[in-house]
Amino acid sequence: MDLGLNEEHSMGTTIIGVTYNGGVVLGADSRTSTGMYVANRASDKITQLTDNVYVCRSGSAADSQIVSDYVRYFLHQHTIQLGQPATVKVAANLVRLLAYNNK
Repeated sequence: MDLGLNEEHSMGTTIIGVTYNGGVVLGADSRTSTGMYVANRASDKITQLTDNVYVCRSGSAADSQIVSDYVRYFLHQHTIQLGQPATVKVAANLVRLLAYNNK
């Protein structure tokens, strides 16, 4: 019996962002896999950070989720301290710094 264990299989995540005059549309697949095993067919790879900032996650689900949680917390603190919402640039820099400094 051939189980197809030696055949190629996709392990990647598909995420996309498309800009238009009114904003950005984000999309992502919903499958979380561990090698050939599909661990979850309905995972949410688009995570809200603020009212108007979202992040598309890929890679280790646990790692990308904790980075999102930290960034959400820091952006909330930023908004409280400055009295205005954080910009997309601030959010992107926080993600960049957390990812780079915690390789």
